[in-house]
Amino acid sequence: MLSKIKTLLGLGQKAGNVISGSYAVRVALGKKQARLMVIAEDVSDRTRQELVELARRNEVPIIVLGTKDELGQCLGKGQRAAAVVIDQQLATAIRRAVKEEES
Repeated sequence: MLSKIKTLLGLGQKAGNVISGSYAVRVALGKKQARLMVIAEDVSDRTRQELVELARRNEVPIIVLGTKDELGQCLGKGQRAAAVVIDQQLATAIRRAVKEEES
């Protein structure tokens, strides 16, 4: 996982702007709180399909990035299949960092 994105997710977690874990992510997406979803590369096909469908239905951008271990580690938690960012400025900063790394 890219270090700038790890840092942004970690800071967002500390500030209370990141919700993680499959169940909590589903709840946040259902309540339309999410501004960006980060999903791990190694989640099961079923979980991926459910989360991606829910995110698309709510028009939430999706980034597939890192493993469950890496995602959990940058959030200071155990393995995490997915996380959502609920702050628009943080979501924009993460999307910008992803684009910069792709360039």
